[in-house]
Amino acid sequence: MRFLLSIGLGLALATLTSSYTLQATPPLASIFIPAISKISGTVTLPGSKSLSNRILLLSALSHPFPSSPSTPITISNLLASDDIKYMLEALLTLGFDIDDNRSTSGTVNVYGRGGTIPISAQLQSQSKPQPVVDLFLGNAGTAMRPLAAVLALAANPSKLEYNLDGIERMRERPIVDLIDALKVSERASVFVVFSRCGNYF
Repeated sequence: MRFLLSIGLGLALATLTSSYTLQATPPLASIFIPAISKISGTVTLPGSKSLSNRILLLSALSHPFPSSPSTPITISNLLASDDIKYMLEALLTLGFDIDDNRSTSGTVNVYGRGGTIPISAQLQSQSKPQPVVDLFLGNAGTAMRPLAAVLALAANPSKLEYNLDGIERMRERPIVDLIDALKVSERASVFVVFSRCGNYF
């Protein structure tokens, strides 16, 4: 069989000659797949990153049960990821009471503070007139944005100052619109370290 190949709009021509023999392919044997009438089993899906961090933050801000104020909110199927790790570390640094029992019962207990940001023992020991809370959030956008909003708007009777930072990649992520919207609040002083939008509000 002879093929004529045109290269570069007909500027160069090449001729390729090839011969081969066609062989008939034998027909496939019939395959019968019976209908499946029932499938049973259990599938455990991993938790959502966004939902996991939101439920952690909302639980920390929730009001305790009136009938049992010492009863925590129990969260199960919390996703195990860096974003959740940074959120848990941030909440503990802020002074929230959290029991991480995922290695035993697979649950996390969070004790709500009724919308108030507590003061941890570490902050109470600071000699500064206005304690500064440093929160390192890695590259966890699902922790940075909600925490920035909550710390600016939640009750802050001690007038704490919060310093939110992350890795270099986090500093490149957009947050200017959120910060502009939160500048209307004067309840808290929050410093977000971003190389592209270093804003103070």
